Amino acid sequence: MLEGTSTPGPASVSQTVMAVAVAHPAGSRSPRLGGAAARVAQASIHSLNCSPRNKIVYCEHVPGPHAELGDVYWVYRRATVNEDAFGDKRSRPCGCVAPRPDDSSTWTALPRVTTDIKPKDLRSPAVAGIGLDKDGAWSLRWIHQVYKSKTGSSACAFMGVLPDDQRSALLTFYRARLDDAERRR
Repeated sequence: MLEGTSTPGPASVSQTVMAVAVAHPAGSRSPRLGGAAARVAQASIHSLNCSPRNKIVYCEHVPGPHAELGDVYWVYRRATVNEDAFGDKRSRPCGCVAPRPDDSSTWTALPRVTTDIKPKDLRSPAVAGIGLDKDGAWSLRWIHQVYKSKTGSSACAFMGVLPDDQRSALLTFYRARLDDAERRR
């Protein structure tokens, strides 16, 4: 889990201090993250241009609880309206394709898969800097509504922002689904 608080920095520039309060079980002395949580934490530190110092990480910018187009989050099923759409997976990376500013409850995301990739999915190369360490694909088979109230929490942790070319491809892919639906009518 990444926790943040703002502290004044030099010359009235605000720095955000993030303590990597690595979610370890109560009573555990091990401050190590494992698996997906470790990748998310490392990717967040890297993508936010942060500099770790001991157990504190100092960052210039930490995203708020508002997803923006092309933001990628590690989303747990409980952070979505339809938990069953995750299938056997408990969590997966999801990219924001519609922040829905007029909706106070959810934003729209496409999941990124690395297995069971179908011909109609959008191929997505690895972006190690944000924790997408394998080639994969964005899929329209499951369009998720992610709770804004969970965004930025451990249930929906910010991983980073897609590079411009991949962001553009993802948004074009998502928006083209409407054209495909019209053609089928």
